[in-house]
Amino acid sequence: MVFKRFVEIGRVAFVAFGPHEGKLVAIVDVIDQNRALVDGPCSGVKRQSMPFKRMQLTDYVIKVPHSARQKYVRRAWEKAEINQKWEASNWAKKIEARKKVMRSTPQHLAPHGCPMHNSLHVILLSPQWVCKVDKTLNRSFKLKCSTVDLERNSFVVFSLSQKAKMNDFDRYKVMKAKKMRNKIIKHEMKKLQKAAAATAKKVSYMIL
Repeated sequence: MVFKRFVEIGRVAFVAFGPHEGKLVAIVDVIDQNRALVDGPCSGVKRQSMPFKRMQLTDYVIKVPHSARQKYVRRAWEKAEINQKWEASNWAKKIEARKKVMRSTPQHLAPHGCPMHNSLHVILLSPQWVCKVDKTLNRSFKLKCSTVDLERNSFVVFSLSQKAKMNDFDRYKVMKAKKMRNKIIKHEMKKLQKAAAATAKKVSYMIL
């Protein structure tokens, strides 16, 4: 399949995170390899510089000249019916469905400083290791995250927007926590496999 989503003048992009998360913008100028000048007259985003890492390119392109004024961007946006096309797309429907799920989640599951409409990053831990891992996370993480218990499971939850603000040391600590989680899961799986093998062996002896 040929790739068709390129950074170009008039390309409409979805803001994945940041102050304008969830809104559409149009690229009106390319500043350098990391940033672009964007404008969203029909989505409530003022003209500003925005890094490419915050944007996800869509299939929509509006016909505007280089560094076009806002009224021309608005006119081209409305002529191309970008808002209507976006609302009818599967991409927008999936985002809306995710928001409905998050809104239906009980409020006590929302960590402090983490809005329920944001995407969440969840780490599942086995119940018998909750206390040990929770102490490690509370001691080492400098993030606005919290742990909650739900049906004998523990979840460490923090928003993806907070994840984007992490420095290298924070990412290192998350990596260590994931390694600890994988080690715990591997250990428990080995125990279950040994128990299953022992049970199968007893059954075979009984049959003989």
